[in-house]
Amino acid sequence: MKTFLKVILWIVVIVVVIFVVLFLAAWLSGLGTIPNLISYLLAQL
Repeated sequence: MKTFLKVILWIVVIVVVIFVVLFLAAWLSGLGTIPNLISYLLAQL
C-alpha cells in the first residue's frame, strides 16, 4: 500500500512539473494571457 501511494505521489509530481514547464514556455513565448495559454496547452495534447 505504501508503494502504491508513493507511485501516485510521483505521478502527481511529474504532472505538476510538466504543467509548470509548459506554463513557463508559453509565458516566455508571449502567450501570457489565459485564453492563449489554454489554446496552447490544448495544442500540445
